[in-house]
Amino acid sequence: MKTNSLYRLIFAAIIIISFAAFAVGFYNNLNEKSRLKKEKASLENDLEELNSKLEAINYDLENSDSLQFIEKEARALGMIKPGETIIIDMDKEKGGKDENTD
Repeated sequence: MKTNSLYRLIFAAIIIISFAAFAVGFYNNLNEKSRLKKEKASLENDLEELNSKLEAINYDLENSDSLQFIEKEARALGMIKPGETIIIDMDKEKGGKDENTD
């Protein structure tokens, strides 16, 4: 009779330990799933930003042979066309107020 109750006790302990191991594994999987969802959302956001940049680069590349694009880039570098006169607004250079009041 004692051996029978000892086997029941061992069996109960095995069941309890198995259940605890299952619960811990399940909890860890839930945490991992939550972390992966957050990482996926972050990566999707990064992908969206990169796709926008790629779209802009492709647009620039497609239009890089046009005169408008070349002029825009040249002006960004501070270049001017031959015969153009540069006018510098000294008020804006000094941070002064604009006196144009219409």
